[in-house]
Amino acid sequence: MPRRKLFIYAQVAVLVLITLALYIQGDAATAAIWRSRDDEFPDVPANASLSGTELKAYVNAILDPNDTALPRLECPRADMKRYEYLQVPGPA
Repeated sequence: MPRRKLFIYAQVAVLVLITLALYIQGDAATAAIWRSRDDEFPDVPANASLSGTELKAYVNAILDPNDTALPRLECPRADMKRYEYLQVPGPA
């Protein structure tokens, strides 16, 4: 009988250690996700606004795909053949 109790206590102890290790590891991973480096995002006042020339540059960059004044995201062109099956067929 004492051997059986010892076996159960050992199993409980191992489960507690595993749970504790997973909790600590998960807490560390979560902290790393939510933590940001101060130099990554410079402090910008909440009421900061763009000047007229900066605003014009941003608007032009958004509306004109050929504008190269600001850096652009490099996105591949959409493959329209991929979505042809979604189109409603026209009147026959």
